[in-house]
Amino acid sequence: MYKVVLWGVGTGYNIFTSRGGHSMVDVVAITDSVLGSVYKKIDGIPVIKPEELLHVLFDYLIILTDDDELYKKIIIAVENLGVKRDVILPLRIFRNAFFDFDEYIKIKESNVSILSDYCFAGYLYHGFGMRFTSPTINMYAENDDYLRFLRDIKGHFATPMIAVENYVDHPIGGNAYPRGRVGDSEWVFNHDVTAETAIERWNRGVERFNHENFIAVMTIMSDEAAHEFDSLPIKYKIGFYWKDMQLDSIVYMPEWSSPEFRAQKHYSFSGLVNRVAEESGVHTINWMRALLHKDGIRRVE
Repeated sequence: MYKVVLWGVGTGYNIFTSRGGHSMVDVVAITDSVLGSVYKKIDGIPVIKPEELLHVLFDYLIILTDDDELYKKIIIAVENLGVKRDVILPLRIFRNAFFDFDEYIKIKESNVSILSDYCFAGYLYHGFGMRFTSPTINMYAENDDYLRFLRDIKGHFATPMIAVENYVDHPIGGNAYPRGRVGDSEWVFNHDVTAETAIERWNRGVERFNHENFIAVMTIMSDEAAHEFDSLPIKYKIGFYWKDMQLDSIVYMPEWSSPEFRAQKHYSFSGLVNRVAEESGVHTINWMRALLHKDGIRRVE
Protein backbone atom coordinates (compact mmCIF):
# COMPACT_ATOMS: atom_id res chain seq x y z
CA MET A 1 0.00 0.00 0.00
CA TYR A 2 1.37 3.40 -1.01
CA LYS A 3 2.24 5.88 1.73
CA VAL A 4 0.71 9.33 1.21
CA VAL A 5 0.57 12.72 2.88
CA LEU A 6 -2.65 14.73 2.63
CA TRP A 7 -2.51 18.50 2.23
CA GLY A 8 -5.61 20.02 3.82
CA VAL A 9 -8.78 18.81 5.55
CA GLY A 10 -12.34 20.21 5.47
CA THR A 11 -14.55 19.29 2.51
CA GLY A 12 -11.66 17.80 0.59
CA TYR A 13 -10.83 15.44 3.44
CA ASN A 14 -14.48 14.39 3.67
CA ILE A 15 -14.53 13.62 -0.06
CA PHE A 16 -11.31 11.62 0.22
CA THR A 17 -12.77 9.67 3.14
CA SER A 18 -16.17 9.06 1.53
CA ARG A 19 -14.51 7.78 -1.64
CA GLY A 20 -12.63 5.12 0.30
CA GLY A 21 -9.29 6.87 0.28
CA HIS A 22 -8.20 5.47 3.65
CA SER A 23 -8.72 1.91 2.41
CA MET A 24 -6.62 2.50 -0.72
CA VAL A 25 -3.57 4.23 0.73
CA ASP A 26 -1.66 4.50 3.98
CA VAL A 27 -2.03 8.10 5.17
CA VAL A 28 1.13 8.77 7.15
CA ALA A 29 0.59 12.50 7.80
CA ILE A 30 -1.67 15.48 7.20
CA THR A 31 -0.42 19.01 6.63
CA ASP A 32 -1.14 22.48 5.27
CA SER A 33 -0.07 26.03 6.06
CA VAL A 34 -2.20 26.22 9.24
CA LEU A 35 -2.94 22.75 10.60
CA GLY A 36 0.52 22.04 11.99
CA SER A 37 0.27 24.99 14.35
CA VAL A 38 -3.14 23.95 15.69
CA TYR A 39 -3.42 20.14 15.75
CA LYS A 40 -1.22 17.21 16.72
CA LYS A 41 -3.43 14.50 15.23
CA ILE A 42 -6.60 14.18 13.10
CA ASP A 43 -8.40 10.83 13.14
CA GLY A 44 -5.29 9.40 14.75
CA ILE A 45 -3.07 10.59 11.88
CA PRO A 46 -0.06 12.80 12.76
CA VAL A 47 -0.34 16.43 11.71
CA ILE A 48 2.89 18.07 10.59
CA LYS A 49 4.02 21.50 9.46
CA PRO A 50 4.76 21.87 5.73
CA GLU A 51 8.46 22.40 6.38
CA GLU A 52 8.57 18.94 7.95
CA LEU A 53 7.46 17.20 4.74
CA LEU A 54 10.93 16.12 3.70
CA HIS A 55 11.42 14.43 7.06
CA VAL A 56 8.49 12.08 6.37
CA LEU A 57 8.76 8.96 4.21
CA PHE A 58 5.94 9.06 1.64
CA ASP A 59 5.28 8.07 -1.98
CA TYR A 60 2.69 10.70 -2.94
CA LEU A 61 1.20 13.93 -1.66
CA ILE A 62 -2.52 14.47 -2.36
CA ILE A 63 -3.83 18.05 -2.35
CA LEU A 64 -7.40 18.02 -1.02
CA THR A 65 -9.05 20.83 -2.96
CA ASP A 66 -11.30 21.04 -6.03
CA ASP A 67 -10.27 24.66 -6.65
CA ASP A 68 -7.86 24.54 -9.61
CA GLU A 69 -6.33 27.94 -8.87
CA LEU A 70 -5.71 27.05 -5.24
CA TYR A 71 -4.33 23.68 -6.34
CA LYS A 72 -1.78 25.43 -8.57
CA LYS A 73 -0.73 27.77 -5.74
CA ILE A 74 -0.26 24.86 -3.35
CA ILE A 75 1.82 23.00 -5.95
CA ILE A 76 4.18 25.97 -6.15
CA ALA A 77 4.44 26.12 -2.35
CA VAL A 78 5.08 22.37 -2.10
CA GLU A 79 7.70 22.41 -4.87
CA ASN A 80 9.45 25.28 -3.09
CA LEU A 81 9.75 22.97 -0.10
CA GLY A 82 11.66 20.49 -2.26
CA VAL A 83 8.85 18.04 -3.12
CA LYS A 84 9.02 16.79 -6.72
CA ARG A 85 6.09 17.66 -8.99
CA ASP A 86 5.53 14.09 -10.16
CA VAL A 87 4.53 12.87 -6.68
CA ILE A 88 1.84 15.55 -6.24
CA LEU A 89 -1.71 14.37 -6.99
CA PRO A 90 -5.11 16.15 -7.14
CA LEU A 91 -8.19 15.23 -5.12
CA ARG A 92 -10.28 14.84 -8.29
CA ILE A 93 -8.68 11.49 -9.16
CA PHE A 94 -10.86 9.94 -6.45
CA ARG A 95 -13.98 11.07 -8.32
CA ASN A 96 -13.26 8.73 -11.23
CA ALA A 97 -15.72 5.86 -11.54
CA PHE A 98 -14.27 2.49 -10.44
CA PHE A 99 -11.24 4.30 -9.01
CA ASP A 100 -8.46 2.11 -7.70
CA PHE A 101 -5.31 3.83 -6.47
CA ASP A 102 -2.91 1.02 -7.41
CA GLU A 103 -4.29 0.86 -10.96
CA TYR A 104 -4.19 4.64 -11.18
CA ILE A 105 -0.47 4.68 -10.37
CA LYS A 106 0.11 2.09 -13.10
CA ILE A 107 -1.70 4.39 -15.56
CA LYS A 108 0.27 7.41 -14.40
CA GLU A 109 3.60 5.61 -14.65
CA SER A 110 2.74 4.11 -18.05
CA ASN A 111 2.83 7.60 -19.59
CA VAL A 112 -0.13 6.68 -21.80
CA SER A 113 -0.93 9.14 -24.59
CA ILE A 114 -4.55 9.84 -25.58
CA LEU A 115 -5.59 10.94 -29.06
CA SER A 116 -9.09 12.28 -29.71
CA ASP A 117 -10.98 14.21 -32.36
CA TYR A 118 -12.69 16.49 -29.85
CA CYS A 119 -11.84 17.83 -26.37
CA PHE A 120 -12.11 14.32 -24.99
CA ALA A 121 -8.39 13.77 -24.43
CA GLY A 122 -8.15 16.95 -22.37
CA TYR A 123 -11.04 15.85 -20.14
CA LEU A 124 -9.37 12.51 -19.44
CA TYR A 125 -5.94 13.99 -18.75
CA HIS A 126 -7.46 16.57 -16.42
CA GLY A 127 -9.67 14.03 -14.65
CA PHE A 128 -6.72 11.74 -14.02
CA GLY A 129 -4.39 14.57 -13.09
CA MET A 130 -1.83 13.47 -15.65
CA ARG A 131 0.73 15.33 -17.75
CA PHE A 132 -0.56 16.03 -21.27
CA THR A 133 1.35 13.79 -23.69
CA SER A 134 -0.79 14.32 -26.78
CA PRO A 135 -1.06 17.13 -29.36
CA THR A 136 -4.86 16.78 -29.77
CA ILE A 137 -5.78 18.95 -26.78
CA ASN A 138 -8.40 21.75 -26.88
CA MET A 139 -9.17 21.31 -30.60
CA TYR A 140 -11.32 19.19 -32.87
CA ALA A 141 -11.33 17.60 -36.32
CA GLU A 142 -14.12 16.35 -38.54
CA ASN A 143 -14.30 12.58 -39.06
CA ASP A 144 -12.58 12.58 -42.47
CA ASP A 145 -9.70 14.73 -41.23
CA TYR A 146 -9.26 12.70 -38.07
CA LEU A 147 -9.26 9.40 -39.96
CA ARG A 148 -6.61 10.74 -42.37
CA PHE A 149 -4.54 11.70 -39.33
CA LEU A 150 -4.95 8.27 -37.71
CA ARG A 151 -3.96 6.45 -40.91
CA ASP A 152 -0.46 7.92 -40.62
CA ILE A 153 0.18 9.32 -37.14
CA LYS A 154 3.97 9.39 -37.42
CA GLY A 155 3.81 11.02 -40.85
CA HIS A 156 1.54 13.78 -39.57
CA PHE A 157 3.77 14.29 -36.53
CA ALA A 158 6.74 14.74 -38.85
CA THR A 159 4.87 17.45 -40.79
CA PRO A 160 4.67 21.01 -39.39
CA MET A 161 1.23 22.26 -38.37
CA ILE A 162 0.43 25.50 -40.24
CA ALA A 163 -2.30 28.10 -39.70
CA VAL A 164 -5.08 28.51 -42.26
CA GLU A 165 -8.05 30.87 -42.54
CA ASN A 166 -10.63 31.10 -39.76
CA TYR A 167 -13.42 28.59 -39.66
CA VAL A 168 -16.92 29.81 -38.75
CA ASP A 169 -18.33 27.18 -36.41
CA HIS A 170 -21.75 28.62 -35.66
CA PRO A 171 -22.97 30.92 -38.47
CA ILE A 172 -25.90 32.17 -36.40
CA GLY A 173 -23.73 33.08 -33.43
CA GLY A 174 -20.86 34.17 -35.62
CA ASN A 175 -18.20 32.35 -33.61
CA ALA A 176 -15.01 32.11 -35.67
CA TYR A 177 -12.13 29.91 -34.56
CA PRO A 178 -8.55 29.68 -35.77
CA ARG A 179 -7.76 26.61 -37.82
CA GLY A 180 -4.64 24.65 -38.67
CA ARG A 181 -3.52 22.02 -41.15
CA VAL A 182 -1.00 19.26 -40.70
CA GLY A 183 -0.46 17.26 -43.86
CA ASP A 184 -3.91 16.42 -45.22
CA SER A 185 -5.67 16.81 -41.84
CA GLU A 186 -7.33 20.03 -40.64
CA TRP A 187 -8.04 20.97 -37.03
CA VAL A 188 -10.21 23.68 -35.48
CA PHE A 189 -8.79 25.49 -32.45
CA ASN A 190 -12.03 26.20 -30.61
CA HIS A 191 -10.30 27.09 -27.34
CA ASP A 192 -7.77 29.56 -28.76
CA VAL A 193 -7.84 33.16 -29.90
CA THR A 194 -4.90 32.69 -32.26
CA ALA A 195 -3.63 29.71 -34.22
CA GLU A 196 -0.12 30.33 -32.91
CA THR A 197 -0.94 29.31 -29.33
CA ALA A 198 -2.68 26.14 -30.53
CA ILE A 199 0.23 25.24 -32.80
CA GLU A 200 2.68 25.70 -29.90
CA ARG A 201 0.55 23.31 -27.82
CA TRP A 202 0.39 20.86 -30.72
CA ASN A 203 4.18 20.89 -31.04
CA ARG A 204 4.66 20.23 -27.32
CA GLY A 205 2.25 17.32 -27.53
CA VAL A 206 4.07 15.84 -30.51
CA GLU A 207 7.35 15.95 -28.58
CA ARG A 208 5.79 14.26 -25.53
CA PHE A 209 3.75 11.65 -27.40
CA ASN A 210 4.35 8.04 -26.36
CA HIS A 211 4.29 5.97 -29.56
CA GLU A 212 4.77 2.81 -27.52
CA ASN A 213 1.63 3.30 -25.43
CA PHE A 214 -1.34 5.26 -26.74
CA ILE A 215 -5.09 5.01 -27.19
CA ALA A 216 -7.22 6.66 -29.91
CA VAL A 217 -10.74 7.89 -29.13
CA MET A 218 -13.22 9.00 -31.81
CA THR A 219 -16.70 10.50 -32.06
CA ILE A 220 -18.30 8.53 -34.90
CA MET A 221 -20.67 10.39 -37.24
CA SER A 222 -21.41 7.81 -39.94
CA ASP A 223 -21.47 4.08 -40.65
CA GLU A 224 -18.53 4.49 -43.03
CA ALA A 225 -16.44 6.22 -40.37
CA ALA A 226 -17.33 3.50 -37.87
CA HIS A 227 -16.12 0.72 -40.16
CA GLU A 228 -12.92 2.55 -41.11
CA PHE A 229 -12.07 3.41 -37.52
CA ASP A 230 -12.63 -0.18 -36.44
CA SER A 231 -10.35 -1.45 -39.22
CA LEU A 232 -7.44 0.89 -38.45
CA PRO A 233 -4.25 -0.94 -37.39
CA ILE A 234 -4.28 0.78 -34.00
CA LYS A 235 -4.27 -1.75 -31.20
CA TYR A 236 -6.10 0.33 -28.58
CA LYS A 237 -8.99 2.45 -29.83
CA ILE A 238 -12.49 3.42 -28.70
CA GLY A 239 -15.18 4.97 -30.88
CA PHE A 240 -18.61 6.23 -29.80
CA TYR A 241 -21.66 6.02 -32.08
CA TRP A 242 -25.44 6.29 -31.77
CA LYS A 243 -25.88 3.06 -33.77
CA ASP A 244 -25.13 -0.48 -32.64
CA MET A 245 -22.66 -1.57 -35.31
CA GLN A 246 -21.55 -4.75 -33.52
CA LEU A 247 -17.93 -3.65 -33.97
CA ASP A 248 -15.34 -4.46 -31.32
CA SER A 249 -13.98 -0.93 -30.95
CA ILE A 250 -17.29 0.99 -31.12
CA VAL A 251 -19.31 1.78 -28.00
CA TYR A 252 -23.05 2.02 -28.69
CA MET A 253 -24.80 5.10 -27.22
CA PRO A 254 -28.57 4.32 -27.34
CA GLU A 255 -29.43 7.42 -25.27
CA TRP A 256 -29.12 9.47 -28.46
CA SER A 257 -32.36 7.97 -29.80
CA SER A 258 -34.30 9.97 -27.18
CA PRO A 259 -35.30 13.51 -28.34
CA GLU A 260 -35.42 14.61 -24.69
CA PHE A 261 -31.88 13.40 -24.10
CA ARG A 262 -30.59 15.07 -27.28
CA ALA A 263 -32.16 18.33 -26.14
CA GLN A 264 -30.32 18.08 -22.82
CA LYS A 265 -27.04 17.92 -24.77
CA HIS A 266 -28.06 20.77 -27.09
CA TYR A 267 -28.34 18.28 -29.95
CA SER A 268 -24.57 17.85 -29.98
CA PHE A 269 -23.44 14.22 -30.09
CA SER A 270 -19.85 15.34 -29.64
CA GLY A 271 -20.97 17.14 -26.48
CA LEU A 272 -22.36 13.88 -25.16
CA VAL A 273 -19.18 11.99 -26.00
CA ASN A 274 -17.00 14.61 -24.33
CA ARG A 275 -18.98 14.15 -21.15
CA VAL A 276 -18.34 10.40 -21.16
CA ALA A 277 -14.93 11.35 -19.76
CA GLU A 278 -16.54 13.31 -16.93
CA GLU A 279 -19.89 11.79 -15.98
CA SER A 280 -20.98 8.47 -14.59
CA GLY A 281 -24.45 7.02 -15.05
CA VAL A 282 -26.09 5.44 -18.07
CA HIS A 283 -23.02 5.80 -20.28
CA THR A 284 -20.22 5.02 -17.83
CA ILE A 285 -17.01 3.59 -19.25
CA ASN A 286 -14.41 2.03 -16.97
CA TRP A 287 -11.55 4.27 -18.01
CA MET A 288 -9.29 2.80 -15.33
CA ARG A 289 -9.27 -0.49 -17.24
CA ALA A 290 -9.41 1.08 -20.69
CA LEU A 291 -6.23 3.11 -20.09
CA LEU A 292 -4.57 -0.02 -18.76
CA HIS A 293 -5.63 -1.79 -21.99
CA LYS A 294 -7.87 -4.20 -20.16
CA ASP A 295 -11.50 -5.06 -20.87
CA GLY A 296 -12.80 -1.61 -20.03
CA ILE A 297 -14.17 -0.15 -23.25
CA ARG A 298 -17.62 -1.67 -22.88
CA ARG A 299 -20.43 0.31 -21.31
CA VAL A 300 -21.11 -0.47 -17.67
CA GLU A 301 -24.84 -0.42 -17.00
